[in-house]
Amino acid sequence: MASRFFALILIMVLVLWLQFGSAQVSDDWHKRYGQPVAEQFALHDGFVLTVSYSATGQTCKASIESAKAQSRAVFEGALNEIVPAAERGKELRSIDLSNLVGFTQYELVTVSLYPVSRESYQEIKSAAVYWNGIQCKGSDQQGSVSPSAGGR
Repeated sequence: MASRFFALILIMVLVLWLQFGSAQVSDDWHKRYGQPVAEQFALHDGFVLTVSYSATGQTCKASIESAKAQSRAVFEGALNEIVPAAERGKELRSIDLSNLVGFTQYELVTVSLYPVSRESYQEIKSAAVYWNGIQCKGSDQQGSVSPSAGGR
């Protein structure tokens, strides 16, 4: 009789352990390693947003990628959703470098667009927003590779 009871308890513990003990959840990782350096979010239309943080938790970089190449207008729409024009500050300069990357520097952020190729520079594969003057956690440069001038 006692062995049946013990076996039943053992089975119940095993079932509970399998249900709750094997999968990691977000809080487990945060408890083990602290606040994340970056997080990813699934947006609409196949976009993936990766947000990176400074040591103090401020956003320093937001990268957006699409599952397929998109037009500049579509990427601009996604970027406007992430960082509206009113939150960028005054436009300081805009440069397209050999049709491989284009960036616009504003008072508060720098926005970069990365085309598929020189031949398809109107088709964008990814974009990034760098917050000027905010260094990403674990990075030796502001926003990793921000094209902003002045070494901010």
